[in-house]
Amino acid sequence: MSISPALFAEYLWIRKCFVASSRGFLFYDYFLTLDDEIQYIWNTSWGVVKIVFLLNRYGNILGNALIGLEEFKIVGHGLPTFCSSFRLFTTIFTVTAIESIHILVLMRAWAIWGCRRVVAIWLGILYGIYLVFLVVIFNLGLGTKPYSQGQDANVSGICTGYSPGKTSQFW
Repeated sequence: MSISPALFAEYLWIRKCFVASSRGFLFYDYFLTLDDEIQYIWNTSWGVVKIVFLLNRYGNILGNALIGLEEFKIVGHGLPTFCSSFRLFTTIFTVTAIESIHILVLMRAWAIWGCRRVVAIWLGILYGIYLVFLVVIFNLGLGTKPYSQGQDANVSGICTGYSPGKTSQFW
């Protein structure tokens, strides 16, 4: 499905607005909560929770910075080889960011429920089922048209693609 150049430009503008605003909120949140992070995270001993928190916090900042650099044509420049790798990176980055939060929530639930072994086993089993489902869904998404086939990728200079589905609507 092809869209008009004017509509394509409008979609890119909307996408860039969302990227800029979401990155702004991410960095605003970072500076807003930095004092709490120093007090409650940095001043504690190293453990699993601290490691997962820091990987999530700073991994998100670095990953989002890379996505922002690509979105504003500072890296990549719409090259098909870069875009294919970038699509894989964004998929892995998204899953990792989400799952690090889920792991923290599961650890918190386990602690609230008394750190019992049976609770940990059930949480692990349910989380494993969820992960299998997630891998299947992401693999279906990776099977769609590659970025190099996105409309006007060479003109826009950023990695574009199609969302899965019968209509192959541009995103």
